[in-house]
Amino acid sequence: MSAKAPWWFSGDAQEGRPFDLSGLATGAQFVVDWARESLLTTHQTHLDPADHPQCLMCRAMELFGSTPDQAPEPPDEGEALTWIDLDPPR
Repeated sequence: MSAKAPWWFSGDAQEGRPFDLSGLATGAQFVVDWARESLLTTHQTHLDPADHPQCLMCRAMELFGSTPDQAPEPPDEGEALTWIDLDPPR
């Protein structure tokens, strides 16, 4: 093998270098900011998803069938609720 490092090797590899959690957090914050700016900001003015086929959020809403006119009805005040006991007495 040659002494020259391969093209994909950055030369930063050090044994025992700790994991950089702040770099990971910075990258995650960048992704969240990007999603907010590119997806949610442009989508908030869309009333009917069918009118905006180029919008990723509208396409997802149509795919899953969740449009504002298909929202479930709120339960009646007189309707009884049955709770599930997740930790029954022994």
